[in-house]
Amino acid sequence: MTIFDAILLGIVQGLSEFLPISSSGHLIILHDWLGVTEGGFAFDAVLQFATALAVAMYFWRDIAAILKGFPHVFSGRFTTPEARILIAVFSATVP
Repeated sequence: MTIFDAILLGIVQGLSEFLPISSSGHLIILHDWLGVTEGGFAFDAVLQFATALAVAMYFWRDIAAILKGFPHVFSGRFTTPEARILIAVFSATVP
C-alpha cells in the first residue's frame, strides 16, 4: 500500500463515516479499485479508530459533561444539567 492509497482511504473513511452510508463498504470497494491487498481489515479498523478518536477529541467538553453526570444520577439528583444530559444520552442509546 502506498502513501497515496493510505491517504485516499483515510479521506474516504473520514467523509463517509458521518453520512448515512456504509463507510466500511466504501473502504472495501476502494481497496478493490486501488488493487490494495495488504493491510485489509486491520488497516480499516485503525482508520475507524482514528475517526472515533477525532470525534472524541472534538466533543471532549460534551463527553466530560456527560461523565460529570454519573455521580449526580447515582446520588438521585436528576435535575442537574449533567445528569439530564447523561439520562438523555442513555435513553437515546438504548433503542
